[in-house]
Amino acid sequence: MLNNPKHSDAIVVGGGPAGLSAALVLRRCLRRVIVFDSGRYRNRLSTAMHCYLGLDGIAPENFRKICRQQLSRYETVTVVDEMVTAAEPLPMGFAVQAAGVTYHCSKLLIASGVEDQLPDISDIERFFGVSVHVCPYCDGWEHRDAPVAVYGAGNKGAELALMLRRWTRDLLLCTDAEIPSPELRKKLQEHDIAIEESRVLALEGHNGCLERIRFDNGKTMDRRALFFSTSQHPRSRLLAGLGCNHTPERGTLCDDDGMMSVAGVDAAGDASRERSTCYFGCVRGRESRTSYQQSAHDSGRLDVANDTLQMTTLARCSTFGRRPPPGKFLLQLLELLVGAMVQVD
Repeated sequence: MLNNPKHSDAIVVGGGPAGLSAALVLRRCLRRVIVFDSGRYRNRLSTAMHCYLGLDGIAPENFRKICRQQLSRYETVTVVDEMVTAAEPLPMGFAVQAAGVTYHCSKLLIASGVEDQLPDISDIERFFGVSVHVCPYCDGWEHRDAPVAVYGAGNKGAELALMLRRWTRDLLLCTDAEIPSPELRKKLQEHDIAIEESRVLALEGHNGCLERIRFDNGKTMDRRALFFSTSQHPRSRLLAGLGCNHTPERGTLCDDDGMMSVAGVDAAGDASRERSTCYFGCVRGRESRTSYQQSAHDSGRLDVANDTLQMTTLARCSTFGRRPPPGKFLLQLLELLVGAMVQVD
């Protein structure tokens, strides 16, 4: 436990892969950390998470349990199962509110992820996480070579349909009457991807397994899975209150190290990047925390006196350059490899 449980070097908002990974790295760098976990997860309805070497196919709740067990051996990491309701900058750090209690920290990491906006389709919740998905990297393999539908208006849907050709050639793009650009329509035709512009009325099937799609023109199409591309929004509402630059749909606007426009506030995981998988979330969480360590070298160090966090500015050595955070090269290489895998032939 922390000497003063309401004061820490860093507060992590989010108890998913990115937040827990960040907490682990911070603790191993001798930082005192508080992690707030609201219990609201993007993959709450998923039966398994994939593309994580050594744990492929593990249930998300079991993954989080293992992560917490590994964190529990470190005395100065505390996990609080509460939602952060407010955060404000102070002259020296930040004040964070959760369940009526105020906590203080010098650094704040937003790792609370994003929330997907489900398409306005009758009964879609019954299928979400079983045969209706967002991410083909996570769930495409389970539906390989099957008849798959793609739901997305305009160019977003077309791009997702083209990407899914890596897993199946039997694809139907449902645009809800918003057609893609002429260039993308040409690509869809070249790759034999059918387009249905009628509105989707309902999904039909049993036990979460999709069997067919019903359209408003009376047509039905047999499909075994549906992948959709719609809007997302940050799960946490702290960004605007902190004054961070962000977009309503994707969330934080930050640099390659996860640093945001407000000094001392970082982002990791889905809240900070386009690529949204548990694996990339963990890598981004680790990368964000190594960037934190680097920024501590660059701008100052954390001292603890009388349970009060104070920042002592250090003179920067003119010969000390900012180095890429450890793992950056590996992450960039993985992204290039994944990108190359899904290029349309």
